[in-house]
Amino acid sequence: MSGGKLESRSAETRIEKLYLVFFILIIVEGAIRKWLFHGAGVAFIFIRDPIALLIYGTYFFKTRLSQGWVIYWGFGVVGFAGLALIQALTESVSPFVILIGFRYYLYFMPIAFIAGQSVSEQAFYKWVRLTIWCALPISVLVILQFYSPVGSILNAGTADSANELIFTVVYGVVRPYGPFSFTAGQGYFSDLSVCVSLIVLCERKKANVSFGLAVGMLVASLTMVALSGSRGTYIFSVPPILCFLAGELLAGRSRKVVWILGVSPVIIFIFLAILFVVFPQAALTMAERQQDAIAGEGATQYRMIFIATEFISVLTDTPLFGYGVGAGTNAGSFLALGEAGFLLHEYEWTRLTEELGPIIGPFIIFLRISATTYLGYLAIKKARRGSSIALILFGFVGPLLLIGQFTTQNTILALNWFCLGMMLVALKFKPNNSPRKLNAYKGALAGIV
Repeated sequence: MSGGKLESRSAETRIEKLYLVFFILIIVEGAIRKWLFHGAGVAFIFIRDPIALLIYGTYFFKTRLSQGWVIYWGFGVVGFAGLALIQALTESVSPFVILIGFRYYLYFMPIAFIAGQSVSEQAFYKWVRLTIWCALPISVLVILQFYSPVGSILNAGTADSANELIFTVVYGVVRPYGPFSFTAGQGYFSDLSVCVSLIVLCERKKANVSFGLAVGMLVASLTMVALSGSRGTYIFSVPPILCFLAGELLAGRSRKVVWILGVSPVIIFIFLAILFVVFPQAALTMAERQQDAIAGEGATQYRMIFIATEFISVLTDTPLFGYGVGAGTNAGSFLALGEAGFLLHEYEWTRLTEELGPIIGPFIIFLRISATTYLGYLAIKKARRGSSIALILFGFVGPLLLIGQFTTQNTILALNWFCLGMMLVALKFKPNNSPRKLNAYKGALAGIV
């Protein structure tokens, strides 16, 4: 994250605009594939790649290549190339699958670090406002999708097939895809919207958002979570809220502490009202979904433990250098089998181990754990200095970077590196003022965290 600044403010502004375009394309890619080029829009999976390339070109033409992250990324590329060569020789992995693997593992990684060096605080809040104006209509779309038949055009998939599987909460009730190509994209966008709502609650004046719009965004984001039909979306909406509370208390702004402690039960009340009063069918279907999931997969807490430990079970069965980088992705499966799906195991850490081998795979898992821990430390440190925005974003980015399926799912891939970039931007923010030393709050919370 250390390094020089861009030599030209015009180049920096150009990069900031490209980042907003990149974010918009995360959202509209699925809509293009589902409703404009239904069944023929596979190429639009790569719609963000040229924008990323423009960002890289603008950045590297104006910045020295001696940045620390560039060196580490270069080592990663060299290591990837060496592993891919071995896999091509030993496992006959297709060059196209290897290219897909490079895209998922390394191509979008610079998006985060360039943002941390090139995106200003003003551009950050432009992104916040853009997210609000995207989330409001998407929440309406989610409501319409939830109450529409599975076969409705609103719930169209991306394939030109009457037999395409559309994910449902229970029979006849769809898990809303929003404008995205798959329900996971909408789920993560819902959690990101919760995160952005909390940022606005903290810094409404800086974000230049009216009180009415801030409340509307909060209601819209909680509505999307309530109607998601996804246990994962419910669970991953909690860390941003916890980080919001921790960040504001650690920041020690006495004028806000009472308000923060008061607004938290209000958020919970709004969510419960949305779930049980406004959309009671969502509560009923989610309860039925939970019962079915427990019957088929076991209790949620045990499922989470299984997801984090399943990779151990494949260590002895996986070739030393893995089955092939990219082989477990949806795109890799499509190239190998002619249809999307999971050629290897579904869960992230298990698939990493199978793709990279029983030595390199666990090493990458270790790096992800280490990176997540370090980012959490930086965010807490920033909150103690008076700015909690980075910690709130960590509530979304942390779980995603740790165990999210961003090396196999296209939308999650883009969201992960983009939002990590926004978190790195927030780590540069200067606190509003010198926080008062609220030792009772900060001491107790520091002991917990």
